[in-house]
Amino acid sequence: MKKYIFSMLFAIATICLVSCSKLESNMDNQNSIGLSNSNVKKSNSSPNVPECPPGYHWNWDSGKCVADDCPTGYHWDNLKSACVVNTIYVIANPQNPDDSIGSRHNQALSSIMPEVSSTTTDSEVVQLTINYLVPYGYDTTEIWMEYDISDSLRLFGYSAIDSLAYKMYANGEISSTAESYMLDLSSLLNNVIGNNDPIDSIYDVFANDAIYHENEINSDNSLSSDEKTMLLSGYAIARYSAAYWGNYLNSNSGNSPSYQVQMSFLKKFWKQIIGADGAGSVVGGGNAAAHKQHVGHWGLIGGIIGSAAEAVKDFFQSI
Repeated sequence: MKKYIFSMLFAIATICLVSCSKLESNMDNQNSIGLSNSNVKKSNSSPNVPECPPGYHWNWDSGKCVADDCPTGYHWDNLKSACVVNTIYVIANPQNPDDSIGSRHNQALSSIMPEVSSTTTDSEVVQLTINYLVPYGYDTTEIWMEYDISDSLRLFGYSAIDSLAYKMYANGEISSTAESYMLDLSSLLNNVIGNNDPIDSIYDVFANDAIYHENEINSDNSLSSDEKTMLLSGYAIARYSAAYWGNYLNSNSGNSPSYQVQMSFLKKFWKQIIGADGAGSVVGGGNAAAHKQHVGHWGLIGGIIGSAAEAVKDFFQSI
């Protein structure tokens, strides 16, 4: 009896193993056919674009949904993939006739920074700038002209405003008075921003000191009108830039594997990128004056390009 039961169980087990093997084989064949058909279909159609929530769009470079634009009081955080609240608030200067250029500069950065990564090239930064500015009446040719002239003169390499001031004065592009005001801005960057943490109390001192010099420039009749616009737009962009990048660096710093090492780098970067903003603006304004173009417009173009390009070179490639 025991032998009979054992024989029956062995037979049942054998049948099950054979059946399961056939079923698995059939499923594998079906799956391979399905994959093959799927691949054929994909090769004949464009890749699917992932769906993003309202107010966001897909960015292939970063592989994330990024905001179309951040609302007032917020800025884009690449690591969190979200708009986050500001901690440093811009101090405006209603006495500066070119103050709006600083505001437009920050709006442009909020729009294009979600598209920027460590692999972004300078020409791609220019194209992102074009995408933002053209709807506001800027001319594509004008933007490329500003970039090409500055690039040929290797002026976008200046993240230190004092070096740029010396060069422009030596070339006869600005007066000694304009050079002096540029050096004042450089001094503020070195002595106020310096290697300090990007916090509101440091920003407030920097912004208020900048406004003091802006008001001096505005009332200094020894400056030409082009020099005034170049300097006032440069100061405005530096003042607005300091708030934008202070917020940006604060929101990104806590994600580093080594917070202390990252913060040490960020302190240096805060000063450096504000300098690149200011220098880019002055370069744009100087080129505009030389080519009889709108100084304020070119200053804005130069500031945006200089800022985003510096971010790619020194920030994204270091985190």
